Amino acid sequence: MTPAPPILDGRELAPSRIAQSVVGHITRRPHAVIVDLGPAADATDLAVIAASLGDIADTARDTLVRGVEVLVPAADRTIDGVALTERLHTDGADRRAPYRYTCLLCLRPDATAEGRSLLCDASTFVGVSEAIAGGTDLLGCDLPWKLAAEDGGGTLWAPPVDAVTGALRWLDPDVALDHREVALTRRPALGRVAGALEATARSAAYDVLLGQGQLLVVDNKRCLHARTPIDAPASSLRLMARARVH
Repeated sequence: MTPAPPILDGRELAPSRIAQSVVGHITRRPHAVIVDLGPAADATDLAVIAASLGDIADTARDTLVRGVEVLVPAADRTIDGVALTERLHTDGADRRAPYRYTCLLCLRPDATAEGRSLLCDASTFVGVSEAIAGGTDLLGCDLPWKLAAEDGGGTLWAPPVDAVTGALRWLDPDVALDHREVALTRRPALGRVAGALEATARSAAYDVLLGQGQLLVVDNKRCLHARTPIDAPASSLRLMARARVH
């Protein structure tokens, strides 16, 4: 099971001190940290803290301030009626070099307490794969990830778990992989194994409802994240701000 992340009180700390505390804690499981910034925290606070952690990635989505995206359930991409953000993933699976950190600030939680954050650290993810037929093999084999146009397009062959560094790269294979190349790998059971792995990993994930002004920082190479379903995304009040850091 994924352990609970530490919760830090950042209300009286300078952004640089918050970043230092996050870096000091995030090296340990679950490789995620929650920082309580207080209910008045906004996108500018997020941008300053994220910049203290590294270089903020540019984004083509609507931004509150430079590099800080606004996330609302109604705008989430869906696959077969399921929001992609509901599936465990790392950010930047479509990049040659995935992001180092994902920073999510809750500006307003869902009124019905839906959209809880899920965390599944690398150790748990690899561990549950051992209980699934073909799971360990899937995580160790090179897969053809589709690269974003901003990163030159094409295909990058890489394993979901790097054998040397242990770094994660994961997103729903139905969306993330080049299926013309998948056919050549002769892995017809890939989708079935990935589905079983997702379901088992979710059952072993830690879930938390972020409150207004709470910042979740995830080591994007050591921890998968997702959110729980929201029954009425069009009317949900959930409002998040996100910055991704190289």
